[in-house]
Amino acid sequence: MPASEAVVLPETARPSKYRIKLQPDLKNFTFSGEQSVDLEVLEATSTIVLNSVDLEISAATLHTNGTALSSRSITLDKEAETATLDFGEIVQPGEARLDMVFTGELNDKLVGFYRSEYTSQDGETRYLATTQFEATDARRAFPCWDEPAKKATFEVTLV
Repeated sequence: MPASEAVVLPETARPSKYRIKLQPDLKNFTFSGEQSVDLEVLEATSTIVLNSVDLEISAATLHTNGTALSSRSITLDKEAETATLDFGEIVQPGEARLDMVFTGELNDKLVGFYRSEYTSQDGETRYLATTQFEATDARRAFPCWDEPAKKATFEVTLV
């Protein structure tokens, strides 16, 4: 998406730390992922909107004020490059943790979490997984607040 058309996410939540586990499958050119995001809910809301492109989000749970809320719906907007997580009830401002499970394709487009091939010393074609997250392509590897103003720390595990 050109920068002039970029959708700015609502200011209802701000991430502080991501814990991400990615497991690439180099035979099927796919990957699975799990993440836990520490965040601050800034305004009372029943939804969280974050960036996501070409990912299938199968589960999202928000832990806040001693309760765990599973998303009632997950709506993907391909054009806006967003995922809207609807928790069905109002979440009050404060600290929270968002756990998510997702899958994606190890694409060959040189963006996000993608595959590249090389020839080994014995002449065999092999594949590797690599990343390109600038300027707004982290959203192709994991659901996130993929905006420069939404800085956070990361712990990433590749399996």
